[in-house]
Amino acid sequence: MNPGAPLAALALLASAGLIAPSAAHAAAAAPGDYYRFLSRQTVGAADFTKRHPAWDGRGVVIAVLDTGVDASVPGLTKTSTGEIKVIEARDFTGQGDVDLTEVTPTVDEGVTVLRADGGVVRGHQALSPAPPADAALYLGFFDESTMANSAVTDVNGNGRGDDRFAVLAWRGADGEGLFAVDTDGDGDLADEPPRGSYADTLEHFAFVHPDPRKNQTPIAFSPTVDLDARPPKVELHFDDGSHGTHCAGIAAGHDIEGRVGFDGIAPGAKVMSLKIGHGALAGGATVPGSMKAAIEYASDWARAHRVPVVMNISYGIASEHEGASDIDQVLDAALTDNRWLVASVSAGNSGPGLSTVGTPGAARLAWTAGALLDRPNAEALYGSKVSRDRVFAFSSRGGELAKPDGVTPGVAWSTIPPYHARPIKAGTSMAAPQASGVHALLASAALAEGVPWTSGKLKRALRTTAKPVAGFTSVDQGAGLVNVGRAWRALKKQRRHATGEHVVDWRVETAIPTAPGELGTASYWRAGRYLPQRPRRISVRWSPIFFGDVSDADRTRAFDDFDLDTDAGWLDVDRGSVGLRGGGRAEVQLSLTPAKLRAKPGLHVAHLIARVGGVEAFRVPVVALVPHRFDSGHRRRAFKGTLEAGDVARYFIEVPPGATSMRAALKTPEARFGDTWLLAYDPSGRRVEAWQHRASSEAGTEAELLLCGDDLTPGVWELDTYTPFRATETSRYTLDVSFFALERPETVTYTIADGGTAKASVTVTNRFDEAFVGRAQARHIGRSRSRTLHLSGTRHEEPIVVGAETGQVELSLAMDRDTYDLFTDVAVNVLDASGAAVAQGGFSGRYERLSFSGPPGRYRLEIVGATAHDPDEDAPLSWQVELREVLHAAAPVPMSASGPDGSALTLLPQVPTTLTLKAQGPLAELPDGFHHRVDLNLTTNKGARWLDLPLVLTRE
Repeated sequence: MNPGAPLAALALLASAGLIAPSAAHAAAAAPGDYYRFLSRQTVGAADFTKRHPAWDGRGVVIAVLDTGVDASVPGLTKTSTGEIKVIEARDFTGQGDVDLTEVTPTVDEGVTVLRADGGVVRGHQALSPAPPADAALYLGFFDESTMANSAVTDVNGNGRGDDRFAVLAWRGADGEGLFAVDTDGDGDLADEPPRGSYADTLEHFAFVHPDPRKNQTPIAFSPTVDLDARPPKVELHFDDGSHGTHCAGIAAGHDIEGRVGFDGIAPGAKVMSLKIGHGALAGGATVPGSMKAAIEYASDWARAHRVPVVMNISYGIASEHEGASDIDQVLDAALTDNRWLVASVSAGNSGPGLSTVGTPGAARLAWTAGALLDRPNAEALYGSKVSRDRVFAFSSRGGELAKPDGVTPGVAWSTIPPYHARPIKAGTSMAAPQASGVHALLASAALAEGVPWTSGKLKRALRTTAKPVAGFTSVDQGAGLVNVGRAWRALKKQRRHATGEHVVDWRVETAIPTAPGELGTASYWRAGRYLPQRPRRISVRWSPIFFGDVSDADRTRAFDDFDLDTDAGWLDVDRGSVGLRGGGRAEVQLSLTPAKLRAKPGLHVAHLIARVGGVEAFRVPVVALVPHRFDSGHRRRAFKGTLEAGDVARYFIEVPPGATSMRAALKTPEARFGDTWLLAYDPSGRRVEAWQHRASSEAGTEAELLLCGDDLTPGVWELDTYTPFRATETSRYTLDVSFFALERPETVTYTIADGGTAKASVTVTNRFDEAFVGRAQARHIGRSRSRTLHLSGTRHEEPIVVGAETGQVELSLAMDRDTYDLFTDVAVNVLDASGAAVAQGGFSGRYERLSFSGPPGRYRLEIVGATAHDPDEDAPLSWQVELREVLHAAAPVPMSASGPDGSALTLLPQVPTTLTLKAQGPLAELPDGFHHRVDLNLTTNKGARWLDLPLVLTRE
């Protein structure tokens, strides 16, 4: 889980200036008045449960695959019928595991004690009931120090982070595992009750403060005793990230904050917490195999209990091969194998750029949730006066995939553990549990009425009845805003479709033009201004995906007659219907009329729509991007516009041949109001960070992006401007985009002249048709090196040495796409000598960049890869990471830069020009493998910054 900046920061603005629902308000409020804090009305849940009170999620379990769920929190203690809400709590990260050792009692100064792992405890004989006399005893200790770098480092609130708590386990008379834990840390178990696994007892516990007046412990622990494990263990499940508890409340909370009527979407549903995120890793990252193990656990539980389980997965990272990562395939396989299983997954927070839906949100069979901001939420939670409902800017968008599937509210006040202070969170992480709750309501109704249902039927019912949000395409919102009532009526109609009992979905495939050999579920054209023109056509194929339990005979007998249509004048299909029998494959051809599109740069979206028996089976988006061109004579363009609160404007920019640099500057016109952000996405949909994100008239800032060399990949870039939804006025902006073609060597050699001064010459050639007249300046900013790290296994440490001359360290990491597909997370930490994290991050996409400052010394770069599949201890994973270290100088050294005519510089088109650089002070000696880094700045005679060029200096 690694939301990127800056929009992840926008998704977390939730805590500023917020006021809790007061007791006075609660006393006066009628049930249901809390929709402004957690909207049940927007998706129709409030009306649905008002008309059908018993269809509020009863009979359904929502499995929250997340940071954990705190079962002690008001809103998560009971269902609407008074039953225990959280019925299972497991940890698949190992974070809370207490390994046990078999021990025998000894006598110490007349007191019977047990010893293990350097610790001692007494009082086990006074437990009531005491362990059977012949029972083996297993002892371990929960060390508070293991919570270092977690959000909760002090589990009992005594101000320390080094407490140890004894955990003693044994088998009871019936053979079930029991345990006692020294919750007060006094080394004596005599005052502790024996406990069982949470799944058996539905009881949690907390470590306690010695002073009862201060006994507000930060988190609750839900245990599982596993004496058959090797070594035996007690697994302590907890939520030290708050994220999972928050999601659980949105999906299924009941009487949140202790207020009657403050409910989640499906208050009658029960909750299963499956912890997949390790709280000591950046963003609560997953660990090897944790997400897969949780998916399999939920599936096995659903099958064993014959109860619908809706998995909520508000976790994920960016996609590289959309729909083809290991975890995408794991999730699709689970949904194919088990009829009782449903999955709602967050789309990701990397929007508004196209092609940004993450993994496992890219899984074909999952419901992928985008995030909506509705007006009541905006006003109550943020004081924002948006004029209409909007798709949140941060919500990830589709491109190569027909994702997201739909949108649901992406912000809510919800349940949080006691230690956490921010009950309002925003993100697609909040939209997914809204959708999970909606699925639970539909499944609950289907169970009550005996209506046949499958995950595929639920998905089709929701998609075909969703209402598009005005002003957004299906790339932004999928089918649109879902509605429970309309979906329920559609689900009942599907009972007439026999094949629907056997088919999860259809495997729709079409070639991705910009990724030869790869297939997607949308036809995505981002190839300059090229669009296929008759006689060239686009092939779309599909075949049924049968549930795993469908017999060969039923597969053979399956038959569907598809009616086909398109919804735009520039898109045609070669036939109106097609039949499909058994497990065969249908194929049709699409034709475009590019002339209708090329005259208008921007985003164009149309669809192939396939219906069976009048019910939409699927739709295939055809996405055509028409970019602005920067031909000869048009190397610079200026765009201007206005944005209301929450609005986004997209500009698709084609890099002209020969360009070596692009500069984009976002400004507010003089004497006008503006609060806008500049967001950039490369041709693959990866976000690229601007130097300065925000253009604000009040702060006096301008946003700027400069890309040079290899960072400026050829193709169609997307530059987006965005106005925060809390803006109080209409924002006005100008966006200036310029391209340059200044050829220069990547590496420049220097010599040491008399007096020890470094001197270098660099020849540059202006390849475009506009002359530069101005001045050049340079400065030595530090040193850098690039190297390949060869990793074995899923965890690696690399030393980073920081000297006194270094002010800041910047680390850039990269891996290849195929390697990236293996992981659910790759956490990156920088640890100081004490083991404390000075920087935390994680790959979201195959690149990661983080920086830190600190005193001179030796640091450790820690890379923790969470493979989707369990690691093979006999054949550890071998992989590579490219690492570039930039050690920025605490005191940069100025350098003079002069051309043939001295300080004045003219760069005529196609004329090589040599610049001479001289350091104004000594350059430090370089360690092995390092090079000096220099910034060369070109400024026009009018004082405008024309171009900045990074240079690498190496000694001759």
